[in-house]
Amino acid sequence: MYVARSKKNVDDSDGSLFIRFKSSVGTDKTIGYCSTGKWQHPKPEVWGNTRNVSKYKPFCILSDISEEKKSENFKMVENFLRKYDIKVLNVSGHRYNRTSDLKDNQVQIQRFLTDCFKYIYKL
Repeated sequence: MYVARSKKNVDDSDGSLFIRFKSSVGTDKTIGYCSTGKWQHPKPEVWGNTRNVSKYKPFCILSDISEEKKSENFKMVENFLRKYDIKVLNVSGHRYNRTSDLKDNQVQIQRFLTDCFKYIYKL
């Protein structure tokens, strides 16, 4: 179910923004899918160039959305959206569940995305 939905989200978007704090099979394979059009782990060069090494769909990976990286990340996302003329953005990352250690990051991610789009679109 998650695989089909993840692939459809990529297929139906112009590009994907990944918020990836740690290795994760689903997130990593979704990045691989963006990169190649096949459901697989991405090749090692993907991690060295988070802006885009895609043959299928453009993507951007953020692994640190701390306050210290805020300005840099906002600019990276803005450049990504403009460079690839992204109109429909797929935002992807680790799956949330009640036992996840990522539960506390949900608020941080929501705040980051809200602030990022306010910055980009001058809202």
